[in-house]
Amino acid sequence: MIGSMWVGMLTCWGLPKEVIYPLHMLIGTEKNQTIWQKTASANCRSRPQVKYEDEKHMPKKHREPLSDEQREELVTLLVQAYHLAKRTPSMRRLAVNLIKLASWRWTTDAVDSATGMVVPDGVKYDVRYLPHSAAAAVLAQYPKKPGKWLIHEHTVPLSLLAEKILSLESDDRKAMRKIFDVHCRAALVTKEEDRRLNRAKLGSFMPLNWSFGEDIFARYSAVKIELLPPSLSRE
Repeated sequence: MIGSMWVGMLTCWGLPKEVIYPLHMLIGTEKNQTIWQKTASANCRSRPQVKYEDEKHMPKKHREPLSDEQREELVTLLVQAYHLAKRTPSMRRLAVNLIKLASWRWTTDAVDSATGMVVPDGVKYDVRYLPHSAAAAVLAQYPKKPGKWLIHEHTVPLSLLAEKILSLESDDRKAMRKIFDVHCRAALVTKEEDRRLNRAKLGSFMPLNWSFGEDIFARYSAVKIELLPPSLSRE
């Protein structure tokens, strides 16, 4: 039962089938059936009956970032991925994919404050909660198909974040949470600005000699993309 809930939740979030099929190996006991699983899986099951605009374009005032409790559930997924990589080295790629999945959920998902339900991608293009360029702020005012113009871009490439988690000496939840709190951040940029990063060979890499603990926005500074703070922090 628990495994099927996780698989259903991850399917809803878009993880490839070849990645989610082995997930029953990761799922532990019934104590893992917590708020995150209940809210996320229930939201996934309800999706076919909910109109797109009711979920993706619900009033912004009802969308809020994940709570601390829900983020702790994502840390649990990090711990499971860590154990998988250590226990079965041949499945390290799956562990990396799970960490990347947790990273996306960390920065893009929201809670509908009216219902308490987790909404996948609920704040993916929300300048209230994300650092953003001035051009991205303008385009974000047009809510229909924002993905056509905008990129939700992780400030530290997810491959580096995954390797940082897997390189820890133990499955220390507090250490994992601190890494994600500090480094699992996202910025909203235009597709043209994203191409500038790629042309500078910074699409998947940090600048030369960068290390964890230094400026997480170093890639943007390197190509002269100025990021504004989330709009809520300026109010």
